[in-house]
Amino acid sequence: MDKHEALDFMKRALSDVYRKAQNENNYEVYDKSRFDEVTSLDYYIEKRLIETIREFDPKAVFLSEEYNSEAGFDKNIWIIDPIDGTCNMTHGIQTFGIQCAVCENKKPMAAAIYFPFSDEMFTAVSEEGAWLNGERIKAAARPVERSLISFGDFMRDEALFTLEKTIMNYVAERVERIRMYGAASMDFCYAACGRLDGNFTFTPNKWDIVPGYLLCKEAGLIITDVYGHPYSLEDSETIAVFATRELYEACVGWKKNRD
Repeated sequence: MDKHEALDFMKRALSDVYRKAQNENNYEVYDKSRFDEVTSLDYYIEKRLIETIREFDPKAVFLSEEYNSEAGFDKNIWIIDPIDGTCNMTHGIQTFGIQCAVCENKKPMAAAIYFPFSDEMFTAVSEEGAWLNGERIKAAARPVERSLISFGDFMRDEALFTLEKTIMNYVAERVERIRMYGAASMDFCYAACGRLDGNFTFTPNKWDIVPGYLLCKEAGLIITDVYGHPYSLEDSETIAVFATRELYEACVGWKKNRD
């Protein structure tokens, strides 16, 4: 598959499907678990994207949040998150995105993330770069003490909850500010274009990670797990991105400090 054709397709599909989904303004909200919810809009967008992708790539295999969440991370796969930040959306907070990526041999080749509230389309192509609405983007280069770092949602798992608090306390003493947006797509996109300087996210969910991972990689960020070890799309259950080597060294120092 040509990665440029795939990217052009994804850009059109994300914006077109969301525009059609706006007719579903009176969406239903369902309990996914005690502390998680899903909407009819999530289902509608994911179903329409799958149908549209199959027209483009009849052999498409999917890993997607609502309909194919148990699928493995196969060699060649399309990854979809229909609404990243559903909780934000249902509370009337406009910070949510739609994201998609295509992988070949378990390597992300192209990705697109669309933010309807700001009409921003972030895109990336493997080994070629990252863009915002067609303009090339790259990581920022601020001093550590002027850096803005975001964290993903606190996890319900007690060990991960404690770990995130530990890292956040350590990092907060070294950077200018901490932020939590509640949408991994925003964390990664904002880091890639220089609005943020880094991020810590505590989830193994590929639909949350893969599109933003490629965007940050192509924008020149350092990508590790939260311990500072090399990041693996197949095996790592946490991810951290840093705009500079100095920021990386300052932030992952939490582990040495704890040890």
